[in-house]
Amino acid sequence: MDRETIKQYLDQTEKHLATSDKLVEDQKALIALLEERGRDTARSKATLAHLEEMRRLHVADRHRLLQALRELGE
Repeated sequence: MDRETIKQYLDQTEKHLATSDKLVEDQKALIALLEERGRDTARSKATLAHLEEMRRLHVADRHRLLQALRELGE
């Protein structure tokens, strides 16, 4: 993969990571609200686990892309 392609993927990954951060934050707030109201949070917590896993994958992608740039001398 060439440097420009890696940079494009890195930019896209950074955007995905920012979105993931926001989704995780919002889901945690939703769970807190549901708990405050005495509601069942099982499905919301399952969704949170999924969102956190997706975020972890975005972080891994960013790390892999940054490593690829370093190997190209960037």
